[in-house]
Amino acid sequence: MDLSYLDGLGHLERDLGICGHFGLHHGFPGLCKRINLKRVVRLRAQLNDVSNEPLNPFAHVSETLCNATNAQTSETHDTEINTHDSETHLTETNSHVSETHYTETHSHVSETHYTETNPHVAISQYNQTNAHLADTHDRGVGDADMDSNASPHEQELLRSIINTAKSLPVDTMSTNFFNPYRKGISNTDCDLLLQLFGDEGLISQALHLLDWMGLQDPSMVSPKSYSIVFLLLGKAGLPENLWVLFEDMPDGKEFHCVNVYNALISGFSSCSRYDDAWKVFEEMEMRNIGPDSVTCTSLITIMTKSGEKAKDTWQFFERMSKNGVEWSSEIFGSLIKSFCNKGLMKESLIVLSEMERHSFEPNVDIFNTLIDAFGKANQLEEAEWLFLEMKDKHLQLTVSTYNSLIDAYSKKGRHGVVEELIQEMEQLGLNPDVWTFTYLISAYAMQKKMSDKAANAFLRMRKRDIFPSSHSYTALIHAYSIDDWHEKAYITFEEMIREGLKPSIETYTILLDGYRRVGDTQKLMEIWKMMMEDGIEGTRVIFNILVDGFAKLGHCLEARKVICEFGKKGLKPNVMTYNMLINAYARAGWHTKCPQVLKEMVAAGLKPDAYTYSTLIYAYFRVRDFRKASYYHKEMIKNKQTSNSVSYKKMKALLDAHRTIKSKRDKKAALTQIRKQIGLPSRNKQPQEFWKNKKKSTNRVSD
Repeated sequence: MDLSYLDGLGHLERDLGICGHFGLHHGFPGLCKRINLKRVVRLRAQLNDVSNEPLNPFAHVSETLCNATNAQTSETHDTEINTHDSETHLTETNSHVSETHYTETHSHVSETHYTETNPHVAISQYNQTNAHLADTHDRGVGDADMDSNASPHEQELLRSIINTAKSLPVDTMSTNFFNPYRKGISNTDCDLLLQLFGDEGLISQALHLLDWMGLQDPSMVSPKSYSIVFLLLGKAGLPENLWVLFEDMPDGKEFHCVNVYNALISGFSSCSRYDDAWKVFEEMEMRNIGPDSVTCTSLITIMTKSGEKAKDTWQFFERMSKNGVEWSSEIFGSLIKSFCNKGLMKESLIVLSEMERHSFEPNVDIFNTLIDAFGKANQLEEAEWLFLEMKDKHLQLTVSTYNSLIDAYSKKGRHGVVEELIQEMEQLGLNPDVWTFTYLISAYAMQKKMSDKAANAFLRMRKRDIFPSSHSYTALIHAYSIDDWHEKAYITFEEMIREGLKPSIETYTILLDGYRRVGDTQKLMEIWKMMMEDGIEGTRVIFNILVDGFAKLGHCLEARKVICEFGKKGLKPNVMTYNMLINAYARAGWHTKCPQVLKEMVAAGLKPDAYTYSTLIYAYFRVRDFRKASYYHKEMIKNKQTSNSVSYKKMKALLDAHRTIKSKRDKKAALTQIRKQIGLPSRNKQPQEFWKNKKKSTNRVSD
């Protein structure tokens, strides 16, 4: 199967006929304004033409992944700031940091529901493939499930048990509590009661109930009972209890089955105890318990969360396939999620194609994952194409679908497109949520002189009774900061605290940067102390903001204190920090200290860059020491460092001004010598001796 055309993904032309086929002619008139249709991918039409599939439909994916490098893994890089253009660069840096936080920390794509099924589904459909998963949060099993599994009398009895258990202190709870209800509840009721205890957060009561069920004759404990409790303990974050319960589990074959082990793996996954989950899988292999598609899906999801390489994930999938594990939509979904997390967009589309070829229809969550990934990769045409594919397949568009697109456009500052997408949402009967408005505020914050519109979007959110999150406030603070309204930014910050929201590291970063630009060092120190009192560890970006803020005003001692304070936390000064420190001494008029800082920098094993030398040159230009400035310019050339064009223009302007003044002085001195030689009187006027006439003028006034 030739998939070479995928190398040009995003640059192929697409006819209007195909665009119309994918739903452009019905319901999406705004798409023509958002993107260039000639660059939208003609991918689906070409994939449908591919035939004669090979024995291994993923051969091309395997070949690509085997050649993958460590660069495909997710890495976080420290942001660097240009010393001489630090104001602009720091603004962009903090903008990126804040944007990343309120667009990525919350996954508006529903965190892969195909891999994280809620406990209710897992329990009520125990014999189905998604019996193992319990990673989805904030999804209760409530009265609806109880109504469908119990008679009215049983419902009343179960509610009575729960209410009584809730009223008792935990220390007084024991297995004897359930003895009066022995004749009134069945095995099924006990399993349902375990589940309901978990929904109420009564984990201790659930464990007492499980013990009581095991003490009955005959025992009321079933594999399903253990599966339920494994899921509950995982959701409660009690991994040690999981191991204890697993070791106490009966040795019967009916208990050591794939469904129970799937629930245990899911429990450890919920606790982020991925090594323990792999130990459970090894135990399965030792007991010759064959994994199923649910096991495969869970472990692929765990590999994705733990940051394993995509190549390793793919090899595990091939291993499971060879062991006879049947493919499922959940497995395909977890693979697509893994590839998207590693930036392997082409491979994720190949998996999507093969998924459909093998009659597995992708669901809304898979499309949302792909749209979100392409949006974050700045491939808007491909994201829009997938958006049209959803419409063409008659899949229900969700708020998460629109939020993915809105997020992508907000990063580009295209607030007009974001407003259009929100309007489309409302026409489809979808209500924008807090993330929708946060992205809208973020879009306005990407451009100057848009803080009023950002504030208006914030008010629109409040009028809809949508409670702003800390990310929403951070976006608004960013909008004010970009427009140099640092007073309004601080007022918004105080309002955020009054609302009971804890500022994040990005909130403090943006706020500090605003006061750095206006040179308010007192406020810088105040906010920095407030941040430390909140227990928020400073980052290198904040480190450089503080140093640069003091350096611009020539506050050398304060800059030194910041460097010392962050050094205690393991953040050693880098080249950029030393450049700022040199700049601080230069602005303070202590240019004689600059060579000493340069020696400190070299002693720390750091190599001076072009900005270091440019800062030194400027320092000596300020005091008209052109000999020293020329020396460091030669050193810069000697070390093969080249300054940028802006710096050279500034240096040339200073030298030209110096040359003009010097030529005037030389000309004046030469003319004076010539007049002296030919006997002409000097043009120099005698200094006015006002003091000689002071008495006379005083007397004249008195007369």
